[in-house]
Amino acid sequence: MYQSRVFVSFVVAVVVSLGMYPRTAAAQDAPPCEQVVDLAETLYQQSRVDEVIALVSDCLSDENVSTSTAVRGYRLMALAYLRNDAVADARLAIIELLGRDPSYQADPVQDLPAYVAMVSNTREQLSLQTLPSGAGDEPVASADSTGNGAILPDDTPPGEFTSLRVPSYLRSSDMSVRGRLGWSSYGGERGVTGGGVFGEFVDNGGESAAAEIAYSVTNLIAVGLQYHAGRYPTIHDPKGSEPTEDFPAIDKGTSSPWMHAVGLLVRGAVPSQSVVRPYGALGFFTTFSLINDKVSVGGGPKLAVGVDVSVSPDVGLFFEIEQFLLLPGDSSDLTDRQYPYDLFSGAALGVRYVVGAK
Repeated sequence: MYQSRVFVSFVVAVVVSLGMYPRTAAAQDAPPCEQVVDLAETLYQQSRVDEVIALVSDCLSDENVSTSTAVRGYRLMALAYLRNDAVADARLAIIELLGRDPSYQADPVQDLPAYVAMVSNTREQLSLQTLPSGAGDEPVASADSTGNGAILPDDTPPGEFTSLRVPSYLRSSDMSVRGRLGWSSYGGERGVTGGGVFGEFVDNGGESAAAEIAYSVTNLIAVGLQYHAGRYPTIHDPKGSEPTEDFPAIDKGTSSPWMHAVGLLVRGAVPSQSVVRPYGALGFFTTFSLINDKVSVGGGPKLAVGVDVSVSPDVGLFFEIEQFLLLPGDSSDLTDRQYPYDLFSGAALGVRYVVGAK
C-alpha cells in the first residue's frame, strides 16, 4: 500500500512538472515587445488587422516597454482599429500614445488621413502642447477655469470623446448640407438635334443648381432632402419648323424654361479610409414646370454617382453625374409621342459641409 502511494505521488509530481514547464519556457522564450511590433507592422501591411490588435495589445501590457516601442505599437493599434471602423477604440489607443509621447505628431504623407485628423484633434481635445526634444514624458495640459489640468484620466470612458473631429464620412448621426452648380440637359421629343450624344447634351442643356440637407444614418449611408432647379432653353421648341399635332403649341411668354424638383434620396458610400470616397445615390423627385400659364406636375426616379474628396474634417468637394427619368413624358413639354417618359441628364461640382461639428 505504501509503495502504491509513493508511486501515485511520483506520477502526480511528474504530470504537474510537465504542465508547468512549457509555460515557464514559453515565458522565458517570449520575444521582446520591439520584435512583436516589428511582426505586427508586417501583418498590418498584409491587412491582418485583427492579429495586429491581438499581438500589440498583449505586448504593450508590459510596463517596461520603451517609449519608442510603445508609440509604434499604439500607432499600429489605432490604424488597425480604424481599418475595422472601431473609431472609439482608435481614439483610446491614440490617447495612450500621447500619454507616452506628448510631442508625437502623425505623418500627413504616410499615415491615413483619418488617423492624422484623429491625432490632431485628440491633441486639441487634451490641450497638449508640443514639447521640445529631450523634455520629460509627462503630458503638458492647459489649465481649465478651475485651475486644474485639462488632461483626461486614462480611465475616461470612450463616450467622452465622441466630439473629436474626424473626417465626416467616418461619423454617423451627422447633419450635412450640400450645394452644387452644373449643367443639366433635356432628352425628350422636343429641342434641337445636336451632333452626337455630346452635341445633344450641350445643345439641349442649361445651367442647374441644387441644395440638399442630409442625415447620416451610418458612417456610409445618408438620407437627404434635395431641391434641384434646371434651365432648359429648348424644352418648348418643336423639332420641326411648325407646331403639329405631335407638338402642341407652347406660348413662351406664359411658359418658363426652368423646371423645379424636390425629392428624397438615399446616398451610399464605398468603404474607404482615403480622402477620396466614391458614392451612389437613388431617389424619387416631384417636378414642377410652368407651361402655358399652368403648373404641370411630374415625377420619377433619379440615379446619381459621384466622388467626394475630403479637404478637412468637415468640408468636402464632390463631382457627380445623374440621370432623371420623368413620368409622364408630357409633364415637361406637352409631348409624349414615342416614349412615356423624358430623360434628363446632368453633371455638377459641389461642396459638402458638416453642420454643427465639434
